[in-house]
Amino acid sequence: LMESFHDFKKKGVPEDWARFYAAEIALALAHLHKHHIIYRDLKPENVMLASKQGPPEIRVVDFGLSCIYTKDGARQLHRLAGTPYYMAPEVLNRSRVGYGPACDLWACGVILYFLIAGKPPFAPDDHNCPSRMRKRKRKADLEDLTQKVLRGVINLDALPGSALLQDVLGKLLAVDPSQRLTAPGALAHPWLSPAHAIVVL
Repeated sequence: LMESFHDFKKKGVPEDWARFYAAEIALALAHLHKHHIIYRDLKPENVMLASKQGPPEIRVVDFGLSCIYTKDGARQLHRLAGTPYYMAPEVLNRSRVGYGPACDLWACGVILYFLIAGKPPFAPDDHNCPSRMRKRKRKADLEDLTQKVLRGVINLDALPGSALLQDVLGKLLAVDPSQRLTAPGALAHPWLSPAHAIVVL
């Protein structure tokens, strides 16, 4: 999937393409969560396209950070795990409550935003500066990124695309994990449900 980002950098992919990619990712997450597995490192580099031809079909790879999760508290998650651009607020703030499968849906929302906008939603202000300048500011950039994620302030109105796209993004990128869409909830959303029906067929 990262190849798609490179091909459409700065202008994003067409909304219909993004819809199919997001539906397939949500289907994969629904399957994992049904079996009490949290992926924890969802990012474009870990989403492979099965073929460059035909309808989009993805494979989620690299389960090195995934783990079993139980709601009864026997396996609460507190460890900082994942890739900074895609880590949910509840993972970054390391609350005593811990975190659960909702962190994967946050990452799904970040990927969807990235597909549409051509850049991540919480990118540092100098995201497009030369790499050697970014390296000197890496620590400052990570702190800036963390604060932006914890605040969760993004301007969805500036995104190209439909009102339903903005709605599903707002619900995937809800700072409060209890208000975030679940994987089945995302698949039932009006923006994703048409793609879901085709993907299942």
